[in-house]
Amino acid sequence: MARILFLVDHKHRDLPGLALIGYHLKKANHDVRFRALWEEEPLFSEFNPEVLILPKANFDNISLQKWKDQGRKLIVVDTEGNIQAKDYKLKIPVKPHVYFFWNQHTLDIHRDILEPFGTALKLVGSPRLDFYNTKYSGIYSSRQEVLSELKLLDSQKIITIATACQEAHKSDKEIQSQAKKRGQVLEKSLDYLEYVENMKDLFEFTKKMVVYILDKYEDISIVIKPHPNESIIRWNEFISSLNSNRVKLFVGKTVDFLLKISDLAISHNACNTSFEAMLFNVPSVQVHTHRTVGFFEEDHLNVGDGSIREVKDIDLFINRFLYHNYERSSDTDAFLEKYIEKYFYKFDGNRAKEYAHDINNYIKENPVRIRHSLKDRIKKIFTKPTVSIEPEPVDKNPTLIDPKGRYDNRMKIGDEQDWYDRFKALKI
Repeated sequence: MARILFLVDHKHRDLPGLALIGYHLKKANHDVRFRALWEEEPLFSEFNPEVLILPKANFDNISLQKWKDQGRKLIVVDTEGNIQAKDYKLKIPVKPHVYFFWNQHTLDIHRDILEPFGTALKLVGSPRLDFYNTKYSGIYSSRQEVLSELKLLDSQKIITIATACQEAHKSDKEIQSQAKKRGQVLEKSLDYLEYVENMKDLFEFTKKMVVYILDKYEDISIVIKPHPNESIIRWNEFISSLNSNRVKLFVGKTVDFLLKISDLAISHNACNTSFEAMLFNVPSVQVHTHRTVGFFEEDHLNVGDGSIREVKDIDLFINRFLYHNYERSSDTDAFLEKYIEKYFYKFDGNRAKEYAHDINNYIKENPVRIRHSLKDRIKKIFTKPTVSIEPEPVDKNPTLIDPKGRYDNRMKIGDEQDWYDRFKALKI
């Protein structure tokens, strides 16, 4: 048995898949804990984790090197493993012991900076994809329940919009700071300042499209889901300005819950949501700008049922999919199968289980011996021992909106238990 600590970046995007891996590891008798990224240090004195599951390879190189020097095992379970951008490569100064990849393409890009330094490279796919498998269908609220929460009528046709405008809402100072940070963590990257302008264009385009749809189609309601890193403040302001009960903001749930109510899914650029909509047999459309083709690989721009660059282009897809029976072509099915194999490895509902299996085997074959420095040992001698008890979750921010405008972005202690209960109910 090992003490395993999962560090969680975005609560609603990342926690479900990580919790499913943790659930399987608990069944293998490991002691598993979860903490929000950057909030892990207080747990070290009482829990003393032997294995750290990281969402990215370079979030805090000083801490990563310290943990590695202490003999703790560092394992990366990438939570953004399908990178659609051209010319992308990470800098990874502190090499993890194990790095899990979603696809062979990304693995090969980083092989030369990991494998020669002893990192074990594992190709397993995306744990998030498990939730699109039919064995997990019981995990979702019904369409009627979700629509009722949003105060929308089931008789309405529902267009969902998954946005990616997170940089558009930042100040010039924040943008400059982010540009500097990207230079520190990325070996190759798209032009960030151009990318910011692209997001500003998408924000303005989406607002115009929403107004256009509302004015032209009285039987359509629109549900907007911002990116997990996106401020919801400006979207709330926009929706309030419309004075319409047919536009709602969707927050506090994962995108798969959103797609369960969708009759037509719209997403920005080459977002994974277009692909995920296909898994639920929901027609999907990408919004592109004049910059999009220069940013993303062609494969990802072809996902879904089409793309739009002008607001009126949406009419074609509304008429095709909302007022006629949607039937997926055999060519689309063939594309989806190839896309899964190339960028997600497998879609079988067992990705999280395989992650847990590989992590468990690695721990068995590589026993952990934590080495504390003389300073740490002296500190331990004179520090009063504590009992390792999980404290009760404390909601320090009742509004759930953080200073960056993100909604319920950070996991709280005990959030994983809700997912454990769901998995147990499904007899996973």
